[in-house]
Amino acid sequence: MKVLIAHIPYLSRGGEDVHVEILTEVYRSIGIQPILYPDTRAAEPVNPLRAFRSIFSNHPPDDFLKLWEREQPTLIHAHNLFPILGPAFLSWVIREKIPLLMTIHNHRFFCTNGLALREDRICKECFHSKVYWKPIVHNCNRSYAKTAYHSLSLTRLRLQNLYNRAVTRFIAPSPYIRNELVRHGVDEKKIEVMINPIIGQGLEKDAELPEAENVPARIDVLYCGRLSIEKGIRQLIQTVALLPDLTFVIAGDGPEKPVVTQAAKNLKNLVYLGQVNQKTVRALIDRTKCGIIPSICNEILSSFAIESFYAGKPCVVPDMESTNWFTEKPFLGINANTDRPETMKEAILKAVSTVFPDQKHLTDLRTLMDPGFFSQKLKTLVEELVVKHSSQETSVNG
Repeated sequence: MKVLIAHIPYLSRGGEDVHVEILTEVYRSIGIQPILYPDTRAAEPVNPLRAFRSIFSNHPPDDFLKLWEREQPTLIHAHNLFPILGPAFLSWVIREKIPLLMTIHNHRFFCTNGLALREDRICKECFHSKVYWKPIVHNCNRSYAKTAYHSLSLTRLRLQNLYNRAVTRFIAPSPYIRNELVRHGVDEKKIEVMINPIIGQGLEKDAELPEAENVPARIDVLYCGRLSIEKGIRQLIQTVALLPDLTFVIAGDGPEKPVVTQAAKNLKNLVYLGQVNQKTVRALIDRTKCGIIPSICNEILSSFAIESFYAGKPCVVPDMESTNWFTEKPFLGINANTDRPETMKEAILKAVSTVFPDQKHLTDLRTLMDPGFFSQKLKTLVEELVVKHSSQETSVNG
């Protein structure tokens, strides 16, 4: 059996790109051959004509169709569709009656920028919209071309109900995104909650990333991830200044890198390591007392938080609907209002004094993120999908 994994890589590599690479290994482990589209994992500059066609056409681009005909996969597992596949792909899936799994990694099923954030504040103003004119007024993507593209895409997706009609089953990486999909009109029976697994030490792209130098002997608080405004990097830096006796380490890359670099020069208790590979991230987690997710937006699923929990380390998480479940057992999350550095300070002090969980607690926690557990759930889901599709085809042909 073959599965075509459709995922358009992002310009700045993030958790979704890493998950897709992990997913190829998971599929192989359950005896299913993964075929990637596009076959290169490097993000390419956007072709405006190609992007335009993905909105208004009724079929995916020619290179996708050629791959489909050549490989003849049994099903498709979709992730990021923009800006190459878009609504045109879903329209084709409906017409061809192809079984489609789709993992929802962000808010882009209702929000043009995918963050549900506007002017650094949570925004769900377009949650039930059908014609997306408001994002254009507010320039929600901070680029009128990008905002117009996603507004037109979402307008077609909503008016033609393409997600509901095309997707056979949705995979939600967290209870939060399941609830959002249900609130958006998706049948709860079509949604499977599957937390991304912890797997692999050296993924393909990690080989290109440097290992960290100048790692301090003691790490009290660690953040590894994208350096951007919505990730709460500036609030984190303000919090670092409030806790001069604790050593903070930040690793990652993104548009806020200059801010972090300057802060590391000004604050003696802050070390910035740049972007590091996954092996180094795990070594840093093993050394730290706690992790922190300072985001000011709703996180779908923080890979860094999951990695921290898997290692038995507590993690300060935003006091938001998307991350409150991390504070429930067996997880080790500690809530904080990430808009307020003083509140983060108190949560950090609590986290660094948290006792390491006992073996039973750690086993229960790791089971939820175990690759074998994820693989078995995925195998069952795929088998159900294929059986359902076959029975529908037999019914139609009979």
